[in-house]
Amino acid sequence: MEGHGDGPASNYIKPEPANFTETNGDFTMQGQWLWKVNEGVETTNMPPWKYVLPEEDQWKVIYYVQKNFSEPGVFEEKWRT
Repeated sequence: MEGHGDGPASNYIKPEPANFTETNGDFTMQGQWLWKVNEGVETTNMPPWKYVLPEEDQWKVIYYVQKNFSEPGVFEEKWRT
């Protein structure tokens, strides 16, 4: 799994899953990612996760996706520790 949105499920899920390596420029602030996870995306198959995952766990998912699927250097720039 490389986060390109082209796995086995991409053949039958419409609209196609997101390519996480291309979403690096979507949001410049971390809170925008949380909002998207919290509220879901109406025009996709992504439901709102605010009813299922506590905010702390949502952040963990966001961190995981960004760390593992971002283009080189993007993660470090966005998530300076």
